[in-house]
Amino acid sequence: MPRVHTLEKSVSKKLRLLIELDTEYQAIKYKRREALGYCIEYTFLEGFKTWENFVENLFISHARYNDPVSGRRSYPFLAPKNEGHALELLTLERNYLDWTSPDNVISRAETCFRSHSVMTSPIKRSMQDLRDMKKMRNHIAHGSKETERIFKDLSRRRIGKVVSRPGDYLNQTSPDGINNYNVYYLDVLLSLVEEMAS
Repeated sequence: MPRVHTLEKSVSKKLRLLIELDTEYQAIKYKRREALGYCIEYTFLEGFKTWENFVENLFISHARYNDPVSGRRSYPFLAPKNEGHALELLTLERNYLDWTSPDNVISRAETCFRSHSVMTSPIKRSMQDLRDMKKMRNHIAHGSKETERIFKDLSRRRIGKVVSRPGDYLNQTSPDGINNYNVYYLDVLLSLVEEMAS
């Protein structure tokens, strides 16, 4: 398991690559409009998966090494013998770890670390975006009737209209007025990674 700062470098590099891919996908002339949407969905899903893996690895790294972030340590309540043991302790008697929900991540950090604000403060500042990203991720990954209903509500709330595909939503102009939602969300994740691990 890499230490926190090494982890941050590799994850940041991957998120930057995905942002570049969005730009490359935008420049391609597709025969079918849906192709761009699928490419954008892929970069988003890959970015969110990268975020989930980062959070899990960050927890394990903090539990194992307690490296300082911005001069502050997390002080784990755990004393794992190795990485596998750290993962068992972090699971907290659940069948699997859900890193998609910012609320669950905050709750787990508060349970496992005395100085959890190293991780929780940045997440709390981005709660709505992270909740929206989870909804988007779930619809792309599952495509069920329930995820579709939630996606349509998200679409109506964020862009003022219902679009048929997540790729269409992700290609809409975001609140920053510069990027599409895909790049906007990837930038949010990149900022969080840098703040939580630098």
